[in-house]
Amino acid sequence: MTVVIVNGACGVGKSTIAARIHEYLELSFLLDIDSQRRFFSHYREKNEESAQASRVLALAILSSCLSAGYDVVIDKMIFDSAEINPTLLNDMTQFFPAFIRISDDPSDTKHPKEFLISPYLEGENICKATVVNERYYEPLPKTIPMALFFGDDDYEKDLEKNQNLFKSLNMELLMGFYHFLGYENSLKESFVAIHECESYDDVIRRSEILISASPMAVLQNLAGGGKPIYLQRADYPRDFLSLFMSLNIPIVEQFTQEHLMQAISIALSNNYQNIKKSNTEVIEFIRKSFNL
Repeated sequence: MTVVIVNGACGVGKSTIAARIHEYLELSFLLDIDSQRRFFSHYREKNEESAQASRVLALAILSSCLSAGYDVVIDKMIFDSAEINPTLLNDMTQFFPAFIRISDDPSDTKHPKEFLISPYLEGENICKATVVNERYYEPLPKTIPMALFFGDDDYEKDLEKNQNLFKSLNMELLMGFYHFLGYENSLKESFVAIHECESYDDVIRRSEILISASPMAVLQNLAGGGKPIYLQRADYPRDFLSLFMSLNIPIVEQFTQEHLMQAISIALSNNYQNIKKSNTEVIEFIRKSFNL
């Protein structure tokens, strides 16, 4: 039986690739460890406990599937590419019979024994592609004039500290998966509507202008005909900036009213570049790399 673990930094397309491999492998089981947490009550306030419980559940599911003779595709970040070091990468390539890494770093280099997916790099055993799930290319009516998705996490509550920047813009807010329980209560006066993280797909696809610090959300909104603006958070890597500039996506690096309004003005009249659909190419690359 085959176990495929899709690894990479946040926002590089792990879930999209895992879903496509899952479709390709008949009767395989798609195991999303983070999603398992939502089935535990009070998972947000019991963050560490629910994380541990989801890992125990995932191991049980993995063991049961393999014992029953089914392949398993796991969508889980083993290590963040930003934290990678030569020793760790070498260990990974030695441990797994085939190792594919998704990178968003334009200055990255490929290990001799790995396969690499990157929007920047080219060469042998490298697939140059930007991974966006195909459903986002199907445009929906833009019923939300402007929305903010600050990202899946906000441990320092930076959104709360800067919420006055968005108060006058009549924006809707999409909450993140790892936002604190009840966080929306401190933000409700600054946004005309607040959506829970379960509404992610709908909000991303229906927003005319999406302001986000999530690289993947920006790409998904653009794919569906939206006008995204990228917020470069200080605690997030800057690896996507080159790609976004090539796609004419406005970038806000200073959280000020002036810079935000300037980016919105640019977005309204901007000539965005289209994202090439490359999922089929990526899956074919993975199929050959794994000899599937």
